Amino acid sequence: FLLTDLMRYNPIILIEAIFYLFTRVLLIWGTTLDSMKLMQVVYGVATATEVGYYSFIYPAVPFKYHVLLTGPVRAAVLFGRSISSFLGQGLFSSGVLNYYGLNYFSLVSVTIACIFAFMLPWYFTPPCGPNKNNHVTIQGEDGEGIVPPNSCIDWFKDTVTNQLVTFKRFYFRPSLLKWSLWWAFAMCGVLQVGNYVQSLWKAILIDNEDYSKDHEWNGVVEGVTDLVSAGSAILASLLKVNWSAWGELTIGIFSLIQSMLLLISSNTRIIWVAYGNHVIYRASFAFMITVVSSQLAIQLNSESYGLIFGFNYFIALVLQTILTVIVNTGLNLDTRTQFVVYGCYYFFLTAIYMFAGAYKLGYNGCINSIRTCFQRQQSPRHESIHETVNMYVSEDSTSSESSLDENEESQDVLKYENGHRMPRLV
Repeated sequence: FLLTDLMRYNPIILIEAIFYLFTRVLLIWGTTLDSMKLMQVVYGVATATEVGYYSFIYPAVPFKYHVLLTGPVRAAVLFGRSISSFLGQGLFSSGVLNYYGLNYFSLVSVTIACIFAFMLPWYFTPPCGPNKNNHVTIQGEDGEGIVPPNSCIDWFKDTVTNQLVTFKRFYFRPSLLKWSLWWAFAMCGVLQVGNYVQSLWKAILIDNEDYSKDHEWNGVVEGVTDLVSAGSAILASLLKVNWSAWGELTIGIFSLIQSMLLLISSNTRIIWVAYGNHVIYRASFAFMITVVSSQLAIQLNSESYGLIFGFNYFIALVLQTILTVIVNTGLNLDTRTQFVVYGCYYFFLTAIYMFAGAYKLGYNGCINSIRTCFQRQQSPRHESIHETVNMYVSEDSTSSESSLDENEESQDVLKYENGHRMPRLV
């Protein structure tokens, strides 16, 4: 996730497309255990670079469209998965292709995606080089200080250092941390449920002595799930809600719904109940992940999207690994009991965010929160990593100075190479 912002997104998207293509090649023509191990490594790299796709849109469009476009970007992926599920189920059920043959269908699909990845517009030029002016001109009391252009190596070192400073000071802000924690924990849950939900469906059918090819509608259910989730993601982008005031309470309510759905599915003997619960579960996740992603995007600077989103995904994978080791390896639970654990997992999130939401409503006043419910709150915008670092340096320096010095420093401005002047944020 550090490389996503440094490489300016397009190379990361190309790596993702190529490695997904390579994964299908290994699945089809790989015949040894080593080739399957290599396939797992390649697939891991491909999934790790997905952050490039989700981050690409934010620096490429004006800030005012960030909330509006978050839903369609996620919906595009979900819609593609929906088409894949419907076609796969149709081709398999009709006998046109078997499971192995579906890999060829996927190979054609990822090949087309790879071609489109090369056709994406390159909005971002290389940030360093012999003709690049990477300096920032700072105008203050002692005149203008100009940082000359650095070599690529120096630029890389400075940028990584600045990213680490930005991460340390930015990530742990309460307004960002509340969204990031839910993002990581909820993503962990949805990945874990996705890995074992079909095992649950199989267990339900076996318990009913009804497990046969004619009753395997898993592909159709997954297609409907992704299609409804795509609509849910778009809806989340269209709603004009003051999520700063109502975010925690909304997360708590959705987490409670997801907890109940998983607990019901773990105990039901009716396969269609389990199918319906899964559709609602994934649609609710798509709604909230769109809201959370958009709220993170409007608070980040333009050079930190990959850093924050990638780190959140990394934490989700770490949590999923821990959960898998405990539930599957350590306790060796059966599938139904696993889903009881996952339901309790979401109930834990419910308790935390419901308490936080109730506290915020009480602190801000319930009437005032209701009055401002449908008013989006605009967060301060930091256009570059340099501005963010300077902001925090300013905060540290002014904290030890007199009030007179603080007033004088607040008049300083930052002037960027494009000629725009922006007030120092303190």
